[in-house]
Amino acid sequence: MGTGQALINISSAGTHLNPTIRHTSAYNTTKLCFTSVLQPYADEIPVEECQILSVHPGIIVTESTASFKDAAVPWSSSK
Repeated sequence: MGTGQALINISSAGTHLNPTIRHTSAYNTTKLCFTSVLQPYADEIPVEECQILSVHPGIIVTESTASFKDAAVPWSSSK
């Protein structure tokens, strides 16, 4: 087992959604940018030195997200 380090980026569904969804463009853009910044590092740094992961934990239905009519996936449940 290696003794390297890990960097875990908790990503967001916002990186997969339409960037023009009202009131989300700044949030979605920053999430997508940071995930994109990590990709070259993940390619260049040997996994034995540092494992770089971006994890999207899933979409959570909230009052705000339930109003997204053009979400990437249909909601399977709602509040």
